[in-house]
Amino acid sequence: FLTVGSKFEHNDFTGFEIQPSARLAWHPNTKHTVWGAVSRAVRTPSSIEEDVNLLGRVTFSLPLTESRIYGNSNQKSEELIAYELGHRVQFNPDFSMDTALFFNDFDKLQTLSGPGTSFLGSNGDLIIPYTLNNLGSGGVYGAEISSSWNIGNKWQLSGSYTYLKMNLHTKPGAINSLEAVEELAPRNQFAVQSYYNISDTVHWDNMVYYVDHLSAPVGDYVRYDTRLAWLVQPGLEVSIIGRNLLDPHPEFPLTPQNEIDRSFIGQVLWKF
Repeated sequence: FLTVGSKFEHNDFTGFEIQPSARLAWHPNTKHTVWGAVSRAVRTPSSIEEDVNLLGRVTFSLPLTESRIYGNSNQKSEELIAYELGHRVQFNPDFSMDTALFFNDFDKLQTLSGPGTSFLGSNGDLIIPYTLNNLGSGGVYGAEISSSWNIGNKWQLSGSYTYLKMNLHTKPGAINSLEAVEELAPRNQFAVQSYYNISDTVHWDNMVYYVDHLSAPVGDYVRYDTRLAWLVQPGLEVSIIGRNLLDPHPEFPLTPQNEIDRSFIGQVLWKF
């Protein structure tokens, strides 16, 4: 089966954008499916990125010196060409496994250039300008594997593993590095979910996640969540949810650094 489509849009910053995609699926037999996809996506610049005037640093000298970041009305859209290849096997009605490989080719990523020619501002300060541009590019590749297993009528297990590698770089003229962006994505991630029906009205779900280390001070960590739900009547459910029940840990490389603490939530869900 071949599916082809595209998104067409026009914006005030970069004009006309085309985002096509093509997907192909092949079923050699009833248990196996092989598929592939190629697609293009863009991120258009915003009005802030076009008009920004940001004070970056002040040097106390004579005259007072300001380093400023300016927007760029000639910025282009960041571009992505995504390639995917996958396989799904249904071993039996209760057990299946999916594998996928992907490569994302990025171009025209936003960077910073400068310093430009300095000038005197209206306040008499010496302005050193830096400008946003599109001198970044690179590739992101990885693999995913997931499976689902129905153990009888009451218990379902699922698991997944993801490997991700980023390789971003800048062209001559850019003064910033994209290595910090690479450190925001964990190399390895693993998850196991258990969904157990204690009875027709009581359900117990448990989830365990492993996330590889990011940039310091975010090391690798294991997270455990649980949920106990009671279906009081059709359309009315009461549940207790526990999140991050293991040791508190940071998840994002922010300053100041905040740890994610344990939390408990009571929830009433009414559908009508």
